[in-house]
Amino acid sequence: PTVILGMILGALVFAWACEAFGIGGGIVALFLYTFSPNILAHSRLITTDIPVTLGIFASVYTLWRYVCVPSRKRLVVAGVAFGLAQLTKVTAHYLVFLAPLLLSLDALRAGFEEIGRGGDAIGGWRAKGRRLLHRQKRVLGITLILWLFGLFFLNLGFGFEGTFTPLSGYEKLWSPAFRRLAALPLLKDLPLPLPYAFVEGIDMLADHIVKGRWAFLLGEHRTWGFPHYFLVAFLVKVPSAMLVLLGISVWLFATGRVRAGNAEIFWIVPILFFFVYFSFFFHNHIGLRYILPIFPFLFLFVSRVVSYRPLPTPFGAVVSVLLLAYGAGSAAIHPHYLAFFNQLAGGPEKGWKILIDSN
Repeated sequence: PTVILGMILGALVFAWACEAFGIGGGIVALFLYTFSPNILAHSRLITTDIPVTLGIFASVYTLWRYVCVPSRKRLVVAGVAFGLAQLTKVTAHYLVFLAPLLLSLDALRAGFEEIGRGGDAIGGWRAKGRRLLHRQKRVLGITLILWLFGLFFLNLGFGFEGTFTPLSGYEKLWSPAFRRLAALPLLKDLPLPLPYAFVEGIDMLADHIVKGRWAFLLGEHRTWGFPHYFLVAFLVKVPSAMLVLLGISVWLFATGRVRAGNAEIFWIVPILFFFVYFSFFFHNHIGLRYILPIFPFLFLFVSRVVSYRPLPTPFGAVVSVLLLAYGAGSAAIHPHYLAFFNQLAGGPEKGWKILIDSN
């Protein structure tokens, strides 16, 4: 099943890249996805990492499609994708915050673009201000609809078992945070519109986070992890050619040479959101797989390279060589993709000196 989900994810990456940069961009994004040692490593394991990566990506992609061409059908599709994502892994629950953030930022972008088109009259500015406020109100409405879809699918997935059980109805509360909530008179008997097992799982996870977990990085052990863990993991677990392509793509984006319209918000914000959260607010540092959901967005971001001076230009030749090196490096580690480390780490033979656990 994980392999099938991985194939579906690849198809979505290809589709979105095609919409942004044409068929060439789609092929590059799919190539990067297909030969990614990290994607290959986890798409063959029966874990929740590929499902949650698919769930988050599908939710953001369908939300972007709705924003581009609003319709009831597209909103329902986005809602279903959002809801199904909630059944994959706890990481997907952060879509509750990420989705309205994306919608709000895109609404601000559209509003400021409209303001930038001119209109000095006070009445004109007021009208644009009202439309900007209206957009944010609309964001709130869409967010509530998405949350309702999420709540429904979450309960459906658990068979509505124990839904509306208050905190006072739980045999044991594991985390200090949940025990404090249960001690509040207004909350302890409040029916929760969530499955019993789901709330219990979140409570156990909260307790697990508070206690910390043993982590290893660059020969050092810590209970509370390392703020730079995922930065180091990314730099040594991602192929060197991909790092160079990413650098080129950042340059193309920053200089305005190749842009993808409002899609950029829906790519960059999830990357930063999950990278920052897992680096500074999450202490279970046992593997790069926790930030696996950012990879499809990175492949889309990098696929812009095909749109800037393609072959037979020198730039196109450099990009082609980097892509070939990327594919060759991935093929060389077959079938031990999980043990991949790039040249910066000294290859798989020396990677254990930097990272262990699920790396």
